[in-house]
Amino acid sequence: MSKPSVNVLGVYRLDVTDELVREQHSILLPGRQGHSWAASEQQVRDQIETLGSRWVILRKSQPSLPRDEWQATWAEAYLSLDGSSLAVGRWSPTPVCGDLRIAFFMHFWQPTDPLQSSYGEIVCPQPHLMPDRLRKLVPFEPVG
Repeated sequence: MSKPSVNVLGVYRLDVTDELVREQHSILLPGRQGHSWAASEQQVRDQIETLGSRWVILRKSQPSLPRDEWQATWAEAYLSLDGSSLAVGRWSPTPVCGDLRIAFFMHFWQPTDPLQSSYGEIVCPQPHLMPDRLRKLVPFEPVG
């Protein structure tokens, strides 16, 4: 039996639009207006701008924090091996076998920090703007 492997195919930034910031803001901080709105809007924009989408399941190493406070993946999506379609419906259980691509989001991404996986430390490529194909297959959905 061959040993599983992890290949990072890409790291992508979200296109942070004013509309996306307003939508996330209304979920996280409803009812803010005036000066309070402006300050909290920047806070929400900063939070979204640290999001990134990756093609593997990993935990982000943050040596300055206790291990139980490290960032973890969320909103995982399982794609076909060629990345052209979803392998299972969004929010479905993890497929039990086979090769596939996995896309996910992670807050507070620092491109210079390696990721920790059960297969060891992984250095990722520099982030690029998320391609349209991936944005359509795995859209960012604002959450509370």
